[in-house]
Amino acid sequence: MVHSELSQTELLFCQLEAAFHKQVTDFTFHEKEAMFCDFNRATRESNDSLLSCITGSIVFPGFRLCVTFEPRHPRLLTGVLQLHIRFGLRADARAYPIYAVLPYLDPDDFSCYTLSAVTTPEELESGMQYLFRAFLRHYAALLRLCSEPETLAQMDQAFCDDVTAYFQDDVFSRCTQHPEQLSVFLGWYNDALTRRLCSRPYMLFVLGNLSAAQRAYRSHSRYSRLMAYEQRLYAFIQRLLAENRTYTSLPRGLWFFVPETAAEKQCTERARSRSLALGAVLTYALLCVLTQGAYAVFCQVFAQRHLLVLFPSRAGLLVFALLPTLLLSLLLRHSFYHWFAAKEEAALLEADRMPGSTVRIWGSRAIITVCLVFPLFYANNNIAFDAAGVSDNRAFGAEGSYTRYEQVVLHQDDSRYLLCCGSAEPFVLNHMATGNQIRSYIVPILTKGGSTVELS
Repeated sequence: MVHSELSQTELLFCQLEAAFHKQVTDFTFHEKEAMFCDFNRATRESNDSLLSCITGSIVFPGFRLCVTFEPRHPRLLTGVLQLHIRFGLRADARAYPIYAVLPYLDPDDFSCYTLSAVTTPEELESGMQYLFRAFLRHYAALLRLCSEPETLAQMDQAFCDDVTAYFQDDVFSRCTQHPEQLSVFLGWYNDALTRRLCSRPYMLFVLGNLSAAQRAYRSHSRYSRLMAYEQRLYAFIQRLLAENRTYTSLPRGLWFFVPETAAEKQCTERARSRSLALGAVLTYALLCVLTQGAYAVFCQVFAQRHLLVLFPSRAGLLVFALLPTLLLSLLLRHSFYHWFAAKEEAALLEADRMPGSTVRIWGSRAIITVCLVFPLFYANNNIAFDAAGVSDNRAFGAEGSYTRYEQVVLHQDDSRYLLCCGSAEPFVLNHMATGNQIRSYIVPILTKGGSTVELS
């Protein structure tokens, strides 16, 4: 029985590790500023085959983004995902928790960057995509910070002061001759910060219960010193309460520590369906306007070179626009959620899996380009009458045929008008023109050119 449970755990951890590798490598590949990535994994002392912690380091100009995942935190007994930043390109540079860097990137950002209760590959993928999106919001500020050595020194001093205050001892001076001991102390500090970010006061803040979070932090501060980030957060909560404001620190879809009820799932699906439907309708309308406008321009260009041109029906473009609408809606669905879903429902949908920003941008450009180019070929699929003959270009993508008027026959069969160009199969002109248009415009051109016209 124990062997069976262990095997299931090993299988789950392997799946989590594979999902972690895929997300890090995909992000590195799609972000053009990322140089390369590497991985560092640790296993449990009791079982070498069981993953204890894995870190993916993505190298950017001037710093490293370190994504750390522990499938089962030794104290919290659940999966924990978080971010660290190493300034400089050395792999052994000091790793700062993202919360130590945030005051120098955006002092008003109190979003949650430590995800707990991550237990499945799907949750891990959603969490990593959320963290990567959050990181990209601060990328420009990080680059600026790398070029400001004085600010970096100030940040490092603030970090060291917080570590010293936590241990109530200057561990940096004590470990000057033994850097490996300093690594142990910093590991204890990071572990304490992680546990604080998974504690009840912080969870109340994430859940939006600001009053309860304020009371919990006030009570906690009586018997244990608040860390630097907790002090900033406590002041931020007080400011929110004073201004009667709310704050969303983590999308509802990433509250893995709170089981989602059946009613919430149903609400999420309704919001998703409504947003996608409205977004698809809007996208279809815009693409129809785009293709019809391009088609009208191309028709004007082609019509200037001939006496008369019969173009294919515009309805074909309405059918064509359906496929680009589907593809574009899939790429832009994240925007639809924020446009058409209620505020609380948009938070539920934030964790929806999305392609990278590069894929979305270039994919959207490619689709719009196709919608502009296709009307050119569609308008060229025409029948043109000039001074000497008829050009039949109805074979889409193939070279058209030209027939002189002497070899052209127009025959009326009841209400149908059949146009015969040489030995080609007769074509029903009613598909591209009305009976009045045929008698008013086409018949005079054919009669003047010497064609055989047989009308009843």
